Amino acid sequence: MYSVFSFLLAGTLCLSMAACGGTPTPAEDETTSSAPLSGALPVKALQPKHVDENPYMAKSDANIHHDGYNTDSTDEILPLGIYPEINVSFETTNPNASPAIYFDNYGHAVVPLLGGIAIRDLNATETKTLGYFSPMQHDGGGYVIQSSYTFLDSKNRVVCPTSNNHVLILRTTEEDGSVIPEFEKVLDIDIK
Repeated sequence: MYSVFSFLLAGTLCLSMAACGGTPTPAEDETTSSAPLSGALPVKALQPKHVDENPYMAKSDANIHHDGYNTDSTDEILPLGIYPEINVSFETTNPNASPAIYFDNYGHAVVPLLGGIAIRDLNATETKTLGYFSPMQHDGGGYVIQSSYTFLDSKNRVVCPTSNNHVLILRTTEEDGSVIPEFEKVLDIDIK
């Protein structure tokens, strides 16, 4: 019994080794010899996606969601994997790195800051605040902005829910795109 099983196992092993050890065909030979010498892989172009722009949201190709419908589709080349340079900015004000970054029509980075919201220069050696709204400083405190649900509308205004069941609309830029140092509260809606 064992000898028959051993014989079948040895035969299967020999046939497998013979099949795997064949000589490469000319096409296989050509592929390996023409492969690039560097370790980088070529960029494979993807088919462009068509998602209608949301007319009520800020337009920015830098956003990963790319549209107000959160399709997670973008045709933009994002920083990691393509460009060899990564810029790092040193944070000294916020105790945590920004968990969410939004970009307005002018390319400004809108980020959470100490319970509020700010436009910050993330490309500087040390992160700089260009303009901000702090509930504690500008509105008597008692609440924070819920940055995970914040978005920018078509007029570059920040629409943000708060921890006290309000929705704020904040004007962040002048008409020419320059950042307002202290954001203006345009609307405060109590949704209780």
